[in-house]
Amino acid sequence: MFDKFFFCQFMIIKIFIGNFAEFDISIFVQYLESFRTNYSFSMFSKILPKTFPRAKNPLLLAKQNEIRQLQLKPFKRIHFKFDPFHSQVVSIREFLQHLDRRQVHKTNPKCMIRTEIVCNQQEPTIVAHLENGKKILFKTANLTTIELLEYFNQYTKKFIIDQ
Repeated sequence: MFDKFFFCQFMIIKIFIGNFAEFDISIFVQYLESFRTNYSFSMFSKILPKTFPRAKNPLLLAKQNEIRQLQLKPFKRIHFKFDPFHSQVVSIREFLQHLDRRQVHKTNPKCMIRTEIVCNQQEPTIVAHLENGKKILFKTANLTTIELLEYFNQYTKKFIIDQ
C-alpha cells in the first residue's frame, strides 16, 4: 500500500514540475485507477492542498491599491487617443480597462470617457478635462500602468482638495 502511495506522490510531483520525459503517463493513470478502486481519496488530501496560498507580489498589491482609489469626481471628460499597433500601448489600454469598471463610473456618472483609435504610430495620450476648465495631458508611452494610476490618483486628490 505504501509503495503505491509514495509512487503516486512522486508522479504528482513530477507532473507539477513538468518533467514528462522520464515516465509514461499511462502507468500513472493505472495507479490512479487502482487508488480509486482500492483506497479512499483521503490519501490524496495529504498530497495536494485544497487551496493554494495567494502570492503576495508587491507590484500587484500596489496596483490593486491604486485601482481601489480611482475616482472621477473632478473630471468632466477624459479623452484617450492611441494607436493599437504602437509598441508601448499596453499601459493606456490597461488603464482604460480599469476606468471602465462600474464602481469607478459611480463616482461621477456625468464624466464622459471617449476613446479615439488612430493608425499613424502616434504616441498614446490621455487628455483629462477638469470641472474647473483646466486640462491635464498624460503622455503614456514610457509609463507603466502603476505609474499612470499613481499620477491620475495624485491629480484627483489634488483637485478634490481644491474644490
